[in-house]
Amino acid sequence: MNKSGLNSRPPHLEVLMRPFFLLPLVLALPFFAAEPKERFTANLIRIDGPAATRTSFFNILIDDYTSDVDAKEIRELLKAKGSDAVQTKIGNLELGAMYTTGTLALPLCFIRQFPLENGKGRRIVGISARRTRFGEHWADTRSMDYPWSMVEFTVDENGKGSGLLYETAKFEYDEKGKLLISSQGLHPTKLLNVKLSTKKK
Repeated sequence: MNKSGLNSRPPHLEVLMRPFFLLPLVLALPFFAAEPKERFTANLIRIDGPAATRTSFFNILIDDYTSDVDAKEIRELLKAKGSDAVQTKIGNLELGAMYTTGTLALPLCFIRQFPLENGKGRRIVGISARRTRFGEHWADTRSMDYPWSMVEFTVDENGKGSGLLYETAKFEYDEKGKLLISSQGLHPTKLLNVKLSTKKK
């Protein structure tokens, strides 16, 4: 297990209405018709599973960031009512997207950025309601406890860096009020050569 620190459709219906795979192997148009405010590119490298060592070209599009006020409200909702309530509240938001080139984009419903401690760059976190397979619902598999996907990366002042993609993730608070982020078994996917390729002024 790996650890790191408003729309109203019912989450189970929304999941069933979406395509069933995290990064489908069907060709589709990118998420944004217009150019986003920020576009990051990266090399995505899986380190386990059937696609281990395979490299793909990865895109992260950002059109808006979650505000401090909204982020606090979402944290409090997670503490009080759990992940299902959060998914109901923000699962349909489209602040950005992530996708491998030539595949269907996965909307990001929560995006935050934080300055690095050295003041020379930033850390960006994007979260999406995970596209689950029909078989997961049918068999009520353990993977249903991990309803989110998360991308996390840092870039320096020149917009270059690295990061990780958690294809299955779970967020919960422990008894001391600390936020825990867990992934289901698999190692996170590495993002190398992250680069800011577009930034609107």
